[in-house]
Amino acid sequence: MSINVKCVLVLGEFKKSTNYSTIESDRVELGKQMRAIHNKLVLYRVPNPVVCGIIYQGDDTFTYYMDIISPKLYRMGKVSKVKLFRNAEELYFLPRIVSSTNVALETTMKAESSIIEGAENNHRNPLMLPTTWLSFESCHL
Repeated sequence: MSINVKCVLVLGEFKKSTNYSTIESDRVELGKQMRAIHNKLVLYRVPNPVVCGIIYQGDDTFTYYMDIISPKLYRMGKVSKVKLFRNAEELYFLPRIVSSTNVALETTMKAESSIIEGAENNHRNPLMLPTTWLSFESCHL
């Protein structure tokens, strides 16, 4: 049996410190992309997916997570803000970044088990969330 399903779990945005978007902030743009990825994971029948996002701006690294808590209400939270490592003393920032990695790994394991279970049973698992909870509308600032 061969299974081929592509799941994106982490998104990244890389900007120079002087290259800011004037139309919409990088955080809003990342949030829209994370919402789209979250919706796909729900449609792939991944239970309680959490999507991670990273923004690099100059020397700063911001990590975010997104999940859904009620109908059409997505929650996006900042996990950490750290400076890029310049020397060995700055490695104490590492646990903050690893916490985002753990969230992505947990969602990866959920996605993998859901996809394999569906393939082994020869049918897709039921949706964990009703599709009415998902928002596919675009918003403009």
